[in-house]
Amino acid sequence: MKLLLYTAPHHSSVNPASRVDDYKATMLEKIVQLVEMAKAEDVDAVICAGDVMHIKTLSWEHFNELAAVYRKFHCPVYSIVGNPHDAYYGRSETVNKCTLGGLFATGVINHLTAIERHDCNIYGHDFIAAPWETLPVPKAHCGGMNILVAHAYWEGSLGAQWSENETLKPEHVQDFDI
Repeated sequence: MKLLLYTAPHHSSVNPASRVDDYKATMLEKIVQLVEMAKAEDVDAVICAGDVMHIKTLSWEHFNELAAVYRKFHCPVYSIVGNPHDAYYGRSETVNKCTLGGLFATGVINHLTAIERHDCNIYGHDFIAAPWETLPVPKAHCGGMNILVAHAYWEGSLGAQWSENETLKPEHVQDFDI
């Protein structure tokens, strides 16, 4: 299985104060570049590791523009729910009230929970308040890999500012290959 993985496009209808370009147009163009790359590399799926949105709700105009660009992919696009950018309080059960939930509901982007194939299994794990008790249990299989896509902080990478529940540790992922 050939994948294209990207993360954190942070789509927003509002220009961040620090940006001098048209942020919305720039980010849409970056997705167009991913569409072209996915086609050129003939990937089987595109996966976003969360933070699709920078704000929870986009204008309808921007939602439609974003959906139109994502529909250009020749293969399925999957995403997990990132931290509070994608859902209220970083809780995946609130995503249906947010723009990412609209993209899931329309099928423009698929919510990554599990893709199980003969050559690899890919499991998505949304960012939630106490994530590690709910990690998927990968299936054993011959000749393939178990891949975990998680929106989390890796132990030691960002200092002590993150809670224990937000920190991914080696013992959490011992059953996964990547």
